[in-house]
Parts: sequence; C-alpha cells; structure tokens
Amino acid sequence: REDCAGHPLFFNQIVVPDLWEIRGDNSSASIYDYDRRAGEIVYANPKNKRWVKEVKWFDYTGKVRSIDYYNCFGWRFAQETINLAGQSVIKTYYTQTGKEKIVENLLTGDIILNTNEKILNFMSRTEFIYYYLCQRGFQLDCIRYNSL
Repeated sequence: REDCAGHPLFFNQIVVPDLWEIRGDNSSASIYDYDRRAGEIVYANPKNKRWVKEVKWFDYTGKVRSIDYYNCFGWRFAQETINLAGQSVIKTYYTQTGKEKIVENLLTGDIILNTNEKILNFMSRTEFIYYYLCQRGFQLDCIRYNSL
C-alpha cells in the first residue's frame, strides 16, 4: 500500500524553524529556540533507535500547547491542540500528504470528515462510526460487542 511506504522518522529529521536546534541523546531529545525549550521529542520503542513517536510543542511559559503524532512510516498522522487549562481541545488526523482528513472536537464530541467529494459533520463518535460501517458495506442488523 502507498500509505505504508517510508521508514520511522529519526529525531533530527523533525522540521524546525531556521536557527532552532535539536539536542538529543539515547533517552530523550528537545527542541530549542536559542535558550528557550520549545519542544520535547518522545521516542518510540526501542528508544535507543531515536525514532520519533510524538513531539510536544511548548508555549513561552513552558506549557504544552500541541502534540504532533508520528507513525512508524515517518509521517505526521495527527496533531492535538491543548488549551491554557491543559485540556485537549482538538485532534486532527492527516493523510500521508498532510491534508486534513478528520477533525475531532474533544470538548463537544463533534467530528468533521473531509472526503474527496464533500465535508461531513457528525455530532458524535457513534454517528461517525455508524457512517463508516455503512460506507464499508457491513451488515448492521446484528453487531456483537466484545469487551475483552
């Protein structure tokens, strides 16, 4: 599959603004804007490979304001936005080319799906999953839930 092409992103491959610096070792890495710590790179397991799992971005007061999530193929698949109170507010999922695919409002439960044809709005995750199951052609008259 095309979306499974690539390799894990190495810590020093994170794109940062000019004159910013990435400092890292076998256990952790940070992103600096001169002397200000602007981000933290979280490694995927095994940590000694220094593959990027997520990048936490800090504001000028040192609070996490957003988190970028990377998959094992080296591309950012999601971004979470965090408000000043530390609550996750919005989570956006991206295609391999960086286009928004799903935007989830974590406070209201609304989900926006960007399809090739149109933009769809769902009032809940249940409504979104129901739409997906219908689109995939699953029979919905008998669904079994497994809590294991």
